[in-house]
Amino acid sequence: MNFPSDLLPVCEQIPIETAQLFKHNAQRMLGQPDPTTLPPAEGRALLAKNDLFYNAKPLPVETVRDDVIGGVPVRRYKHSDAGHGVVLYIHGGGWAFGNLDSHDVATRALARSTKVEVISVDYRLAPEHPHNALLEDCMSVYRALVGSVLPAKEIVLAGDSAGAHLCVLMLLAMPPANLPSPAGACLFYGVYDDDTTTASHAKFGAGGFGLTTARMTNYWNWYIPAGQRANASVRPIRDARDEALAALPPLWFTSAGLDCLKNDTLRMIDRLRAAGHVAHTHEEVLGVPHGHLLAVNYLKATRDLITTCGAKVRNFLA
Repeated sequence: MNFPSDLLPVCEQIPIETAQLFKHNAQRMLGQPDPTTLPPAEGRALLAKNDLFYNAKPLPVETVRDDVIGGVPVRRYKHSDAGHGVVLYIHGGGWAFGNLDSHDVATRALARSTKVEVISVDYRLAPEHPHNALLEDCMSVYRALVGSVLPAKEIVLAGDSAGAHLCVLMLLAMPPANLPSPAGACLFYGVYDDDTTTASHAKFGAGGFGLTTARMTNYWNWYIPAGQRANASVRPIRDARDEALAALPPLWFTSAGLDCLKNDTLRMIDRLRAAGHVAHTHEEVLGVPHGHLLAVNYLKATRDLITTCGAKVRNFLA
């Protein structure tokens, strides 16, 4: 598989497709700096160039159009077989990167598998905007949808990485804001705490698997400085109250086998269970890295997961 020898001890079962993807990415990004060490605009430009690889072959979706909902730019995807309901998608990217284009391939795949309209949110980004601005944008879109378009029971939240984090913050913010909760949420390899001393960080965070511990630390610092986090309720594993967690709607978590954030999902599930939340399930996808939703054109495991997501969404909306 031409894998670096220092990665072999933790990658005995890595699929050939994933090894080939790692090798290709290592070659095409050779010599590139960590984008979180660059000024934000430069880092985003670098990642946008890299994301062209994943989005080069967009899956056909009958209707794709840009729109504004609740004052926030969005992109709406509706395939020919779409029924009633909406998936409100919050993209990842460490709160500082990512946009409608970066996740276009994933949201197209979700529109095809869920058989409902997918609305992707182009929220403001850190560090130019304070952490609460990102949540406010996502909440504004949700508020506009439930206020004039369709009932909350016909909405499913979905998000990856930092987007999954924002989904959880949205769910926790809804009861205090007198907003009804959605039918459920699909949370892909989320970040739920700023603790980088976990076993998965130790195993996968040094480099070679995409997301690193150093980059995750920089993301957190751009999102909200360490000294402000204790009073900001941005770390649901440690900050959320038991009664708030117990009242959350049904949740479907996924984690990636080769991800330094894998323990975030496992610890979040432990926290929910201890708080008394019972309507949650978890699926770990072995042999794939963080961010693998963007690799839907390259990894069968990702395609299978998106198919499963479609069934989960339809079950939430039933």
